Amino acid sequence: MRRSLGVFLALAFGLTSGCAPPESGGENRSGGRPVSQARRDASAFDAQASDQPTSDLGTGFLVWESNRSRNWRIWTRELAASTPTRLTPDEGTRQHCCAHISPDGRWIAYLSYPDAMAGYADGGSEGILHLIRPDGSGDRIVAERARSSWESRAAVWRSADELIYIRGDGSTVLHNLRDDRTEVLANDPSGKTWLINSRLSHATSGAADFSAYDRADRAIATRSTYGGCQPYFSHDGRWGFWAAGTGGPINRIDLLTYEVSRILSKSDARIPDGLGYAYFPMFSRDGRLFAFAASDYQHNHFLADYEIFVAESDPETLELLGNAVRMTSHPGTDRFPDVFLEPLDLGRHRGEAPFEVGFSSELGLTSVAWDFGDGTTATGPAVTHTFDRPGRYEVRATGSLDSQEILLRGQVVVKPATPPEPVRVLLREEGRAVIVQFDEEIRADRPKVRLESGVKVAKWSLGSERRSLVIELTEALDGFDRLHLEGIGDRAQRTNWTEPLTVEIEPPLWPSDRRGLAFLWETGEAHNLVWDSELESERSSSLEASGRAFLDHNFAMVLDGGIFIASAADVDSVLNACRKTNELSLEVVLRPERRTAGGFRKIISFSGGTPNSRNFVLAQRGDRLIFEPRAGNPFSKAFPEVELARIPAEQTSHVLISYEVGHLAAYLNGESILETESIHGGFHHWKRRPFLFGDGPGTGNIWRGSVEGVAVYNRVIDASEARENYLRYRKTMAARPTVPRLVVDATLLARSEAPSLEEISPYREALAVFEYRVDRVIAGASPGERIRVAHWSILDGDTLEINRSPMTEQSQRLTLEPFSDNRQLESTYLADSLEPGSDPLFYSTQR
Repeated sequence: MRRSLGVFLALAFGLTSGCAPPESGGENRSGGRPVSQARRDASAFDAQASDQPTSDLGTGFLVWESNRSRNWRIWTRELAASTPTRLTPDEGTRQHCCAHISPDGRWIAYLSYPDAMAGYADGGSEGILHLIRPDGSGDRIVAERARSSWESRAAVWRSADELIYIRGDGSTVLHNLRDDRTEVLANDPSGKTWLINSRLSHATSGAADFSAYDRADRAIATRSTYGGCQPYFSHDGRWGFWAAGTGGPINRIDLLTYEVSRILSKSDARIPDGLGYAYFPMFSRDGRLFAFAASDYQHNHFLADYEIFVAESDPETLELLGNAVRMTSHPGTDRFPDVFLEPLDLGRHRGEAPFEVGFSSELGLTSVAWDFGDGTTATGPAVTHTFDRPGRYEVRATGSLDSQEILLRGQVVVKPATPPEPVRVLLREEGRAVIVQFDEEIRADRPKVRLESGVKVAKWSLGSERRSLVIELTEALDGFDRLHLEGIGDRAQRTNWTEPLTVEIEPPLWPSDRRGLAFLWETGEAHNLVWDSELESERSSSLEASGRAFLDHNFAMVLDGGIFIASAADVDSVLNACRKTNELSLEVVLRPERRTAGGFRKIISFSGGTPNSRNFVLAQRGDRLIFEPRAGNPFSKAFPEVELARIPAEQTSHVLISYEVGHLAAYLNGESILETESIHGGFHHWKRRPFLFGDGPGTGNIWRGSVEGVAVYNRVIDASEARENYLRYRKTMAARPTVPRLVVDATLLARSEAPSLEEISPYREALAVFEYRVDRVIAGASPGERIRVAHWSILDGDTLEINRSPMTEQSQRLTLEPFSDNRQLESTYLADSLEPGSDPLFYSTQR
């Protein structure tokens, strides 16, 4: 689920007004790239700033964007001791951002925006795409109209001569800089902008959705968002990474397995100086360095004192190998860094023990002496060495050239000699393909592949990443099975073969049969994958929250005057699938918050908002559940209202409605509640309408409650399948951890200052912490005399009434849950200006 972002206010760039101060000279202490005197800004903060940290990270340089010269400019410094200098030229009130270094370190791409920067945090702002040399020379325009994809992500280098970026019209292109050819990679009709990785295998919008991309069809099979912001790709295209929460953590995702893991935690001990509020992640071209910025727990991306940090990293896993090194020390806002590290003279080599590597100085050195870092040495211009033990080795070669001593460096990483291990088994193409993913690249020499059930294997192949075995079946699997494999090895110099192994294949617990599935949304945490026949790929059904709509601790939709909106792709999927068969099955798990008095209160609607524009509506009137399908009847009967059953309040109910021409059946918790043959006609009158969950406050008839487990099929579901789906979803819910609930009467003592929309930008929702005295415990374990409670403060850009309510001595009733048990809040901004304390923190489930 992603929340829609509204219009970004230009006020957030308050530092852009006025003129930059006059430029001043200064000594270039880097000893490396020359820096033009004309490009040095005198900073308004210079009297307070030293800004000359040193490092031993290697030879290379950093770039980042900063407002330290009042207007946003790209700044740079050497990795070794160096004074930061302004890289991009003075352009008055134009703003520079989105710096990204080419793979060979010869160019930096950046955007130059008009001073208003309208839409910067609302899907991207339009500017001029430039290239500039690392020494500030050669500044030239690549595209007169280009866009960022939310904040400061605007370009991906595919190679030293190929740049992927977003044009002003929103299309994503691949631009060959040598011959000035441009290829359109994607053009989303919905207006969403995408950045595509260097492998041209995945794409991401600003919502950390990491979706599969097909170059041949220019198609993107959308995936659900992981929450957070600033998504990007490793330069080899294998990994995605992003800021998963406010100030951390920073996570990564393996784009083969979709396994998510952590790079850096919020308040991570590896960040020095107590600056634990981390954002703006980026890896160097070879993956050996990780750059980011962090502040002293101040969020504002435009005014807070963020500083740049760099840490060593493992290119294979993106694991950090040590503490972060602080690279700036300045009260301005330094953000969105990129880092370039000169390649090692002798290269970087990786393999499994025993690992043989050949080295050559290739510079005409004489008297070359080698130290392999494992206690052994050698001499000669070219040598071969075998590393017998796992480890990380620094290789050095010293020799003479024109009477000067030259030092060359290299690195060898040796892993233990182990056969590949299966890490994940996926069932794809509606059960007709099994994908076994391994922890490393594999080889398969006439493997033996057998299913315990006897289902036949049609063929097998290696996945495009060579880390998976793709097994196509002659028929679909519809139940638990075991796969027996032999003949799988790794690609080490000496192949390590697996012993015969058995992996278990367990189809998704729910739904029990995925045939005809046009829409699926189990929870906001699930992948929610459906097979898209047009894309010939799986994609996620996705929802966008608007108004007072959010997720609970089970990642179910909470509706309280807000709505969740299905994507355009999901609208087309449901419309086209059901019109094709004139059949519909709608499955949903819902929990009404309380009994409603009257009125027609919409829960799910595939409708244009008026009675005569409905394709179908599921609603509640009083304690009755109502279904209205549009069928091809005479107009007076085209919108029949079918009363299904009484629906209990404060209880979870599994509802399934199934229709074919002339017959409608409904089931509640797996039991039949209705069968009628009073409705006739197909869906040829259905139109492309919004597919919504909940109803907005303007209707006056708000349905309040939670919704999850939604599936739409273009086929009939019978009583036995309805019963099976109910039992399976009940099992899924029973496996969830219990979240304790606390009900208290309490008196408000203090509350945090309500954050502003500008302060939390680019986010559109925030929580604020209040402090209460506990007067009486109504339900749950006593929490102590005082508690702190996180209340919703801003939802969808709207500042809620609770921020404006007067302080009073009157006790109020609160329904609470432990904040730590609400993982769905991890990426939400939390305003806490109270004095530090040890009182337990809770989350208010009330709005």
